[in-house]
Amino acid sequence: MTIFGRKLWMLRRKRNMRQEDLAAALGMPRYKISYYESRAKNPTMEFVQNVANYFGVATDELLKETVDVKLKPGPKSKIECQLEAIRQLPPKKQKTVSEMLDMVLAQ
Repeated sequence: MTIFGRKLWMLRRKRNMRQEDLAAALGMPRYKISYYESRAKNPTMEFVQNVANYFGVATDELLKETVDVKLKPGPKSKIECQLEAIRQLPPKKQKTVSEMLDMVLAQ
């Protein structure tokens, strides 16, 4: 794994994203994300810039040897938004949602 590939993998994992998710966000097929993470030695500057913009980091942070990559908060996931909405419900409705989740997760 190259320096860039390792950092790309780390950024994706910190956001709990699959390769498919990142590929969709960047408008490219999943196999390209896999390629850049695992074996690309010379990523295009366009791709490096797109990744940097998406994750809110500088391009030099992606290409330098240091492993400390700083993230700016990204958009909330759908489940995070749903959890916030559930927290705003009255306790009785929260209990109903919790019971429904328990049934689905038990399957």
